[in-house]
Amino acid sequence: MKAWVARDKDGLWLFTQKPILDTYDKGDIPTFFWTSERDADLELPNSEFPEVTFENSPQEVEIRLKK
Repeated sequence: MKAWVARDKDGLWLFTQKPILDTYDKGDIPTFFWTSERDADLELPNSEFPEVTFENSPQEVEIRLKK
């Protein structure tokens, strides 16, 4: 199964579709975050995938079940 991980100031996220960068204004300061058409994406522990940064997000990953 292919998925995507992306990091923003709120943490690390797993998406089933490739996310896009979106923004909203918090006061006069724009805040950037990753989003996709699905709202039910998964927040991952921030310590996972330390090589994934905001600058190189999103990164495609493959999920496999072990037997």
